[in-house]
Amino acid sequence: MDIIGHDWATSLLQSHIARGQTRHAYLLTGPPNVGKSTLAIRFAQALNCEQPPKPGEYCGECKICERTLAGSFSDLHILQSAAHERTIKVDQIRELQHKLSLTPYEGRFRVALLRGFHEATDQASNALLKTLEEPPEKVVLLLTATAAEMLLPTIVSRCEHLQLRPMALIDLEAALIERGEDKDQAHFIARIAGGLPGMALRMLDDPAALETRATHLNEFAKLLRGNLGDRFSFVEAWEGRLRRKFDRLGDRRTESIRVLELWLGFFYDALHLAYDVGTPISNPDQSEAIEAFVESRAPSEIIDGLKALVGTMEAISANANLRLALETLMLDLPTRVLEE
Repeated sequence: MDIIGHDWATSLLQSHIARGQTRHAYLLTGPPNVGKSTLAIRFAQALNCEQPPKPGEYCGECKICERTLAGSFSDLHILQSAAHERTIKVDQIRELQHKLSLTPYEGRFRVALLRGFHEATDQASNALLKTLEEPPEKVVLLLTATAAEMLLPTIVSRCEHLQLRPMALIDLEAALIERGEDKDQAHFIARIAGGLPGMALRMLDDPAALETRATHLNEFAKLLRGNLGDRFSFVEAWEGRLRRKFDRLGDRRTESIRVLELWLGFFYDALHLAYDVGTPISNPDQSEAIEAFVESRAPSEIIDGLKALVGTMEAISANANLRLALETLMLDLPTRVLEE
């Protein structure tokens, strides 16, 4: 399977197909951008490929492989949270169950990819249990989630669980070089992606994403040097940008959390420098700003800032008032500059 990393998982899935031991359900867990959906789609291609080079592999060129990759194959059913709601509902599961009750139309298996199943409601989870307990023939369920602990134990126990982790930075860098990237660029991308192949590939495919990331981090470094007035003015301007860009509050929340995750990486780098743990920072292009921040703050303030960021992300995820959550964060971020 042509994916970056996770060789052990790829070998396991290939062996299941080759030996005729395909399970009826698989659960792929790991952080965002680690490659869960990519691995699932590649597995779906291998399950139904018309002309596999070897047992358990896929050609990538037949109509089924191409349509599976495009998400348009008749025997592939992709289910995820409803747009802007961040929940998978029971009606979606019932509709899927009806489709899975039919025999495969073109392929050997009907494959259902349930993305982000940690967002499923309790009713949706309980409904899916019925399918997991009595799976139809020629059906393979592929669930992805951030962590198994976020799902019902009864669901996890009925799936083959593959826990994916970020790649070692040196391995991701080597994989990017093998794909034709410049060595220095591969080194930089591997580190800012934190070993997450999906994030690395997205940044390489979209140069604007790199520019946006740098803008958010530069704004944050400036924010940490500013006073409370500067910070509240920033929140007002930021919320205005969010409203102009996104009509729905759910999208504004998602975007805010994405930016806060970048800020969190800045603070983790600062903490590593403060305690001299010796690991390379994940934002090497921000090294001067991070070093200056560490020199002007006590380690305890950096820890408090980390806690404030995590707490704000949790509050926004729990539907707290977005403006209030961000303003509270501005108060909680470290402001005291140490005497030189």
